[in-house]
Amino acid sequence: MEFQFLRKDKAYTYLDMHAASFEEEKAQLQAQGWELAEVIEAVSKKAAIEQYQSSNTNFAARAAAVGAAIGFFGS
Repeated sequence: MEFQFLRKDKAYTYLDMHAASFEEEKAQLQAQGWELAEVIEAVSKKAAIEQYQSSNTNFAARAAAVGAAIGFFGS
């Protein structure tokens, strides 16, 4: 299964890329300000959500660490 994740501010949602309504739903969400995020291939919706949350939590933690290091060394 493939899922297209979208994000807006700190929220996220996802669409099944093989659903008949995928393109229409994606266009509607983008018109509402949602941005395309990762495409995740997983065996289930739950697995896709866990993978998305894990990758985005790790990214946020790395970004915060880099920001702290830049602030520390840049002073």
